[in-house]
Amino acid sequence: DANAAGDIFGGWVMAQMDLASGMRAAERDFGLRQSRETLPLRSGEECEESLKRIFPDRPIIDLTDDHPIFHTVFDLQGMTKVQIPNANRVMWGGRGFSRDGVPRWRGVEGPDGRLLVLIAFNNDVADAWQWADDPRYPGDLVNLALRLGVNVAMYAMTH
Repeated sequence: DANAAGDIFGGWVMAQMDLASGMRAAERDFGLRQSRETLPLRSGEECEESLKRIFPDRPIIDLTDDHPIFHTVFDLQGMTKVQIPNANRVMWGGRGFSRDGVPRWRGVEGPDGRLLVLIAFNNDVADAWQWADDPRYPGDLVNLALRLGVNVAMYAMTH
């Protein structure tokens, strides 16, 4: 996460031990890591730099609407055009998004084409889950985020 000045306090900044072991182990054990990426410009760059250190031989790709993760259980049509906002933007009028604010669903695939990392760029799926019972957070986006969470969990278990 970041404050209004763009100072990062948490979020994507990963410890070197996590970089060296956790995600490679997840790849070996058929895991999937979901990352929310709603932070200012430099954190998006840090996310990409970290992933390139973990997976130097794999590109970060933009997912398309037909990617299986959007259709594993629930058929989430047009997902790449959807933005699931953070609570700061919805409830308090804050900035809340990086760069130009355009949502992008990105990822890193393993050699077998299985998605290893899901990046919700300019999206905050976790805030939709966290604020699901607050009437100020849009119910349709809460439902979409919950459905996406089910899809991610099922994708991780079946692919």
